[in-house]
Order: sequence, then C-alpha cells, then structure tokens
Amino acid sequence: MAIPEFDPATARRTAMTALESWARQQERVPEQRAALLAAAWYAGERTVTELCKASGLSRPTVYADLRSQGIDAATADRAAPPHQPSYRPLNQQQIADLAEHMSVILLPSVIGDKNEKLAEVAWAAMQIIRTIGDLLDPEFNPGYEVKDLRAGLLDTLAGRAETIRRTAHRLWADESTLDKITKWTFWDDMNAAPVDLLPSEATLTVSLPEHGTDMTVRLGIGERLEPEGSTTWTIDAPQPLEAIDGYRHLEIRSLLNNLAEVVRGALHPDLFPPDDH
Repeated sequence: MAIPEFDPATARRTAMTALESWARQQERVPEQRAALLAAAWYAGERTVTELCKASGLSRPTVYADLRSQGIDAATADRAAPPHQPSYRPLNQQQIADLAEHMSVILLPSVIGDKNEKLAEVAWAAMQIIRTIGDLLDPEFNPGYEVKDLRAGLLDTLAGRAETIRRTAHRLWADESTLDKITKWTFWDDMNAAPVDLLPSEATLTVSLPEHGTDMTVRLGIGERLEPEGSTTWTIDAPQPLEAIDGYRHLEIRSLLNNLAEVVRGALHPDLFPPDDH
C-alpha cells in the first residue's frame, strides 16, 4: 500500500474538510437519532424505557423521534413481530463525509515507517468508502480525462478490496505457521458451500517478454496432497520457485477458489444435483 506522505497544506485541507463534514453530520443528528430509534423499534425493542436507557434520551424525546418516523409508541401494537424497515438508498454526501472523517482519524497511523498492517487495512477501507462516494456523485471529476470514468472507479474499488485481502493474508501469515494455516484453510474449504467444486490443480503460463520466454507453473491444492489442504507449485525453468510460505498458500488458495467459483457459475445446471441449482 502506498503510504501517504505528510504535506502540511494537504493535511490542513483534509482536516478542514473533515471539520466541515462533522458540522454537516451534527445538523443531521436529530434525523439520524430518530432513524436509529425506529430501527430498534422495528427490530422488536418496543419498551420505551429500554430505548431511553440505550439512547440516553428522555421519554418525551423518544416518543417525538418515533412519531417523526411514523411510529406512535403510545398506541402501536407492541406485540407485533419485528419487521424490516423501509428501504433507503445510499446518500452520497453522508458517504463522502464518512470517508473524510475516517481519513483524519486514520492518517496518523499510516504516516511514517511503522507499517502497521491493520492500519493499512483500515486505510484501504477508507479509500473504498471514498470511492463509493465518488460513484454516487454524478458530478465527480478527478481532473483528468478517461473514456469511462465509472469503469475506472469500479476498477479502483476492486483493487482496494484486493489490497485488503493481501494485507490480511500477510498479517495472518506473520502471526501463524504454515502448518496451522494449512489445517485451518483445509477445514474451512471442506465446510464451505458449495463443496462440489473445489480446485485441486491449475496450470499457469508465465510470459517473460524481455526474454521471449514462456514458462509453465503447475499449482496444486486440496485434500489429495500431503498434508491435506497444502499447496504446491513447480515451474519448467532451470531455477525452481521459492518455497510456499503461509502468505503464498493463502493467496494461491484464495485465487484458485475464486476461479473455481467463476467456473461453477458457468457450468450447465444439469451437472449438479436437482436440489443444488
């Protein structure tokens, strides 16, 4: 992950933007508070005393907030089963404000040479929220021309998700051993649904244009290997590949399982049992 360099002017703009977003959020507090109370009511909490205790609000305020959401707590059937609240689309400004607030909180943890992996994951998550806000904004313009801006933003969104996966795998590998990781992922795969299409082998052609050379890498994963669920790779080159460590195992397993799921979605339904369609 690219760690942002500290720039005083940028830091000032970021802090001021976050402060402005906080002010907008404060204006929306009554509306958001009422929505949260309504969500608790719809989820089945119909005791006003409990709503007051959880929210720290007075009974008159709780009753008023519920009324603003179309709920008359004084006459409503409190024994009615919980039901799903009404749908509300994402709000672009709220998403953008959330990203700005996250950036100010997270920035100190990703500046410098600490290289904390959870901080990297959190920063990538903030970037995902920011990109979602950009996708929701019909007037968003990054300052450069592209043929399809929305495609670029969606590609960025996917890339941020991959950053989170890779960083999480590195953290997992740093905190555990290959043997423990292999056992965990093997039983995780065996218990996952669907279990009728688990990858066991794959062949990858690696091209080196500068040398004019194509090399074949053979990957293996699954219960037929020893120990069960381990991963292997070989290459038809004079120099062998480095050994598979915990991180490489997690990445190979994740990518092959994803590929298997894509293939499964393209298979003819008749290849599966009737109750598995």
